[in-house]
Amino acid sequence: MLGEAPGAPPRANTTCRRLYRGLKEPYDPARTTVIGASGVDFTDCPLTALIYAVGRRGTVLVVDVDVDEGAARVTEELWLNEGAKRFMFWGSSFKDFVIAQIPAKELRAQVRRRGIVTASPPEKAMVLRRYIADRLRAPGATRT
Repeated sequence: MLGEAPGAPPRANTTCRRLYRGLKEPYDPARTTVIGASGVDFTDCPLTALIYAVGRRGTVLVVDVDVDEGAARVTEELWLNEGAKRFMFWGSSFKDFVIAQIPAKELRAQVRRRGIVTASPPEKAMVLRRYIADRLRAPGATRT
C-alpha cells in the first residue's frame, strides 16, 4: 500500500464508512445522476435516514465507502443534528457503493418492537445498525 514503510504490518481499514440515505420511494440507479458541483446527502445514523424514508414505499439505502481508496469523495458537512453526522457524496454517482436497499417498513418494525419503542434515539439507532449488519451478514441474503 502506498505511504507505508517497507516491512510494516498492514494497517487496519479504519476509514471505511457505512452511510445511510432515506428515500421516499425505491432506489432507481438509472435516475441517480450527480451533475456539476452538486452532492448527495447521507448520514451515519440509520434512525435519521429512516425519518427521511417517509411513506409506505420508503427505503433506506446502505452505502459502504472506503475513503482511503479515493474512488469517492465524501466530506463531513455542517449539520445541527447532535445525534448524527451529515456527509456529502461529491462527484460521480454513488450507485457503485450501494450495498443494500432496505424497505423502511422493515426498519420501522424493528424500532417499534416491545422494549425498543420506548428507548432513546441513540439506542434505537444502535438497534438498527445491528439489525442491518446482521441482515447483510446472513447467508443467502439479498443485498438490494
